[in-house]
Amino acid sequence: TSRKELRSVKVRLAADITTEFQEDNIEGQSASERIARELAQQFGNDLADLMLNGDTAATGADASFLTIGDGIIKQAKTSTDTHKFNLSGTDYKGTIFPGMLKLMPNKFKNDRRNMRIYCSSSVADTYILSVTDRETALGDDTLRTGLFNRFLGIQVFPVEYMPDDVIILTHRLNLVSGVQRVMKVYSQFNQRKDLTEYTMYMRLDPGKIVWDDALVVAYPF
Repeated sequence: TSRKELRSVKVRLAADITTEFQEDNIEGQSASERIARELAQQFGNDLADLMLNGDTAATGADASFLTIGDGIIKQAKTSTDTHKFNLSGTDYKGTIFPGMLKLMPNKFKNDRRNMRIYCSSSVADTYILSVTDRETALGDDTLRTGLFNRFLGIQVFPVEYMPDDVIILTHRLNLVSGVQRVMKVYSQFNQRKDLTEYTMYMRLDPGKIVWDDALVVAYPF
């Protein structure tokens, strides 16, 4: 494989909680612990979003966040070594998933248990509904539970923050992120402003494709 470098950047999430809120909310002083947990959860969600959708050329309201680093989607689209499928329509079972699998080199198809089709929840739901068209017990169970989410042995994996018009087929270990400094949470009371400042820091590389040749990306082009 070609050499890949992980370059960490410092990221921060900050929030201010007023003393009035801590006094008036139903949880009282215990709200501080809940706020810290919720902020940590939001930080994790943001990192997942950045890993997928980061774009150093992004503009608009979210530019200060998205420009932290290029995410997996941009890397997949711009790499000359990944395989591209022109996404059109919603025939995932008959056209899109078979077309993506056909583009994957044969040497990467053996370990299907660990391969993934990463997509949005909407795409996964549409695929599951197409499977339930068959009037069988399997179709009824799938419609009831939504658990039959495989295509030719490959798990269809809905991912939060994945756009509806992008699908990625690859081995689950082919997408990585690098953490140089684990999440640290700090809190400090600001007397002048009469509020508590919560600040979280990490140093990380949002995400990298390990082996570009082992990834197929579908999007309209």
